Amino acid sequence: MSLVVAGSFSWAMYLTESNPNAAYFSTFTRVWELGVGALVAIAGPWLVRIPDAVRPALAYFGLIGILASLLLIDSESLFPAPWAALPVLSTAVVIVSFYGARVHGVPVLTNPVARWFGDTSYTLYLWHWPVIILLPALVSEGLLFYLLVLGLALGLTALTYHYYEDPIRKSQWLADKSGLGQRRKRQFGLAGWSFIGVLTVATIVTSILYIEQTDKLSAQKQEIDSAVVVDLAPPLDTGPASAGSGDTPALSVVPGNEPCYGAPALINDTCVLRNPEKPLQPSIENFATETGGPYCFTRLKDPLMSCKYGYEGPDAVRIALVGDSHAGRVLHGIAPYLESQKWHLTTFFGQGCVWKSPPIDQCAAMPAIEEQLAQARFDLVLTTSTRTGNAADYLPAWKPVLDAGSRIVVIADNPKASEQSIACLTRINFGEDRSGECGTPRARATPEDPQVIAANRLDPPIPVIDLTPYYCTVDNCPSVVGDVIVYADISSHITPTYMRTVAPALVNGIRRSVP
Repeated sequence: MSLVVAGSFSWAMYLTESNPNAAYFSTFTRVWELGVGALVAIAGPWLVRIPDAVRPALAYFGLIGILASLLLIDSESLFPAPWAALPVLSTAVVIVSFYGARVHGVPVLTNPVARWFGDTSYTLYLWHWPVIILLPALVSEGLLFYLLVLGLALGLTALTYHYYEDPIRKSQWLADKSGLGQRRKRQFGLAGWSFIGVLTVATIVTSILYIEQTDKLSAQKQEIDSAVVVDLAPPLDTGPASAGSGDTPALSVVPGNEPCYGAPALINDTCVLRNPEKPLQPSIENFATETGGPYCFTRLKDPLMSCKYGYEGPDAVRIALVGDSHAGRVLHGIAPYLESQKWHLTTFFGQGCVWKSPPIDQCAAMPAIEEQLAQARFDLVLTTSTRTGNAADYLPAWKPVLDAGSRIVVIADNPKASEQSIACLTRINFGEDRSGECGTPRARATPEDPQVIAANRLDPPIPVIDLTPYYCTVDNCPSVVGDVIVYADISSHITPTYMRTVAPALVNGIRRSVP
């Protein structure tokens, strides 16, 4: 069992770093949590020997660890490994302190309410999940929401525990009246447990190999999908390609010049941010999947995929765009303007490709990106990415490109969308459009951007294009602006439709930065 726990935890450490979404939901990154409980049970004969005087201290020590988990673990913590170890091990310590003995002096854990929660804990665990997942579709986050979560989860737990689980658990038809179970238990012996151990290890190894094979197949599929994108948008070593032509992804321009459509509504006092009489663009059904057309994007740990767009004349201004998936969304804004501005754009972005030093492990392409940026001597290098790292991480990465004679311009990362603001958009409102009420407080949506701080530290400072006024009011960053949905997901990717309405301001900022 110790090997199972160690293997699962090691796998969890690896997968949490390389693919956090898969790690969070994978059974094999969670087995160690159950294994810790199994180890406690296996150690039972030794645990009963713990002196009674030590048990209260152990109980409080474990309880402090559980409470510390509430304060120390947040959305940025690596989970389930290593941070899940704190609540799991703390809970194990509490269980150990009570194993095989009555513990006195710990009333917080021995009162009737605590005992009821102990008896119903697994039932409550099962019920809380559907409640917190389904309720946001009906009720916005606030005091009422949390009261309903508590009431529904506890109410459903009490009903099913006392009127469904307990009657079954105590029913006569589950009782072994023949004594056959005891005889089989005695016959099972060492051979039986050895077989189970071998079977468990074999299952885990087979499953890990299956996951690795699935990952390889997925990577091959992504490579095939990416090859299709290459056909649409030729990489660096191919012939000319211009945005909007038959050889490149079709990235459409903003429909019309409506003064209150999309981003302009934020800077036009005569506009309302949401007119319920008008349809949302993109629609609620499509906003999360709107792509704006395919483009070159380097997948997780894949080799560099780079494409070029725009004007091919000898007088072209050569521009590079560097960054992660947030930079990919910027492409939708500037691509329609490349020909008219005589800009030739080369893209260098991919999953986790934040241009900093050291680079994020997920972006295996970053060394190749930095090499091409230093050698090609672009007139302008635009960079943007999710706010991550420290300002000091960016300067060493930028220096070789600056020394080579290129000018760098930072596009400040767009504000963050809260999970609540996205849930608000999809909430069931029984025919009433309340999407105009959705948003994220500006203070929460605009934490410090280390790229901007790094740009301002240089002498002379690197130019920064800050488009925050086209995303936020003085105190709020709405989810809908000018009847256009701003964010596609909780990763704060901008919808291509909204990015195209921000494009004129973005293009003006780039024009002012061209040497």
